[in-house]
Amino acid sequence: MRSRINRGTPERPGLVFALVAGGSCRGVVYRIARSRAERELERLWLRAMPTGVYDPRLLAARTPHGVVPALAFTLSRSSKNFTGHIADTE
Repeated sequence: MRSRINRGTPERPGLVFALVAGGSCRGVVYRIARSRAERELERLWLRAMPTGVYDPRLLAARTPHGVVPALAFTLSRSSKNFTGHIADTE
């Protein structure tokens, strides 16, 4: 996806990997203590959603302890920031 804030500017957008429907990734699932959940979610939301480009979703995440629900910020293919396939030179 094109990023005009964290990895670029409005004039020169940068590129960022994004989760799209049908895809998958390997990563880390963080468990947040219930007593800290509201504050941590607030901080996460401020970081991930300043422009509203993502679609927040609860997805099934496979872990060594089984499948758990996890909040993920996904990108719609209809988003103006979605690049689709781009050439390496770009």
